[in-house]
Amino acid sequence: MIDPTVRQWPQRTTRYVRLYNHAPMWRGLKRQFNSIAKAWIALLIAVVILASTGVARAENLSVLPWTSPHFQDHSLVNRLYDGDGQPNSWTDVVERLRDASHILIGEIHNNADHHKIQAAIVERVARFERKPRIAFEMVPFSLQNVLDKAKPESVAELGTQLRWNERGWPDWSMYSLVFEAALANGMPLLAANLSRAETMALARQPDSEAARSLIKQFNLETALPKDAEQSLLKELARSHCGLMPEQVLAPMQLVQRARDGAMAQATGYDAEQTTVLIAGRGHVRQDRGVPFVLRQRVSDLKIISIGLFEVTPEQADIGDYELLNEQGEPLYDFVMFTPKASIDDPCIALREKFGKGSGTETDKAKPKP
Repeated sequence: MIDPTVRQWPQRTTRYVRLYNHAPMWRGLKRQFNSIAKAWIALLIAVVILASTGVARAENLSVLPWTSPHFQDHSLVNRLYDGDGQPNSWTDVVERLRDASHILIGEIHNNADHHKIQAAIVERVARFERKPRIAFEMVPFSLQNVLDKAKPESVAELGTQLRWNERGWPDWSMYSLVFEAALANGMPLLAANLSRAETMALARQPDSEAARSLIKQFNLETALPKDAEQSLLKELARSHCGLMPEQVLAPMQLVQRARDGAMAQATGYDAEQTTVLIAGRGHVRQDRGVPFVLRQRVSDLKIISIGLFEVTPEQADIGDYELLNEQGEPLYDFVMFTPKASIDDPCIALREKFGKGSGTETDKAKPKP
């Protein structure tokens, strides 16, 4: 004989379901649950879309908020791309850096955000199993002894010891972040540039013994590929506001190439050693900068070049920026865009500078290592 209470189970179950469906309290809880579920689903969809587009935000490198004040709302700001203009992510970049022998990060010297990005990359690279070194365009070989003595707790004094501001570089506070990140992680610091006396010998007295020695050391007798040579001359003319006579551009090109050679020499040619280079963006171009010099010496080095760009309102799309050479080849492996540090016309100051004092244009045009 069946227990009477068992016969009532289906009826009770139906009654409970009806109570859930019709009681106001349960209906409210159900709506809240559905709202939360929809929110999570929307969040997951957004993450998937972001991952599929490959667009990376600088939050991944902890560089926000921006320091540079101009054009922060530009559509390219905070975006990371492959050298050919395809969106990418910092996850992919960091993985590529893991096996690199050379990591070259090209900056606009006076953009504080570029140095924040450099410091963040140094922090990431320092965690790799293959411990890196770091070289600086801003420090001549003659000051290597100062770098050798640098300690994490004395970064504030290091700028004075390197005569940083005195030698014409932007304020030490911008660059100190990079040095601090390197020293805190035990990375050896390397000087990577010629002295002012050496560059002046090349610019003013290319037939002198000192200049001939540098020309031989860095194989400057061998000309760049024609297109690369022409692009370098155009860049030098443009960066000096068209104020340089043609006869001055040739020795300036020699100085630029010698500096590229010095930086390549400082970073070394060992495929098993990772070295980070901090330099101006023109020096890390694949077609004629430090990567070109390195590959002329050792063809199978794993070189990653990162170009940091400032945005301008006139250049709204990524195709408006110089990412490719005349042959359509990428100048950098990765590029990132930031706000602009200054909207002052540099040509005004340059014209005023050339109108004062003595010395050649080449002497006045560059910071003095």
